[in-house]
Amino acid sequence: MVAWLPLRGFLVDGKPDAAVRMWSEGLKIYLLAQKDNVPELQVINSKGIYMNTIHANDESFYEEIAEVIQRELLEFLDDETRGNLASIGIEKGKPFNPDERMQRYL
Repeated sequence: MVAWLPLRGFLVDGKPDAAVRMWSEGLKIYLLAQKDNVPELQVINSKGIYMNTIHANDESFYEEIAEVIQRELLEFLDDETRGNLASIGIEKGKPFNPDERMQRYL
């Protein structure tokens, strides 16, 4: 499972130390099943790292969705959404290979 949570802290006396400490020491994110053995939280400082957070607005958008479906647990989607995705060929455990006709629709 991948959880991407962008957070923003604020400078105290012109320094980011308090914000870094707040997120790296105070934030706990883990699966409930791991409550007795909490894994170490990996905090990545993205300062200076270019990240495009805007999804594609062409047919490759559906490839992005298919990648997420393969990576995540199915329970994060309701049955109706899973059915809608399946109707265009996006299903967990199956490759997303739209034929030429479907590519025109997408």
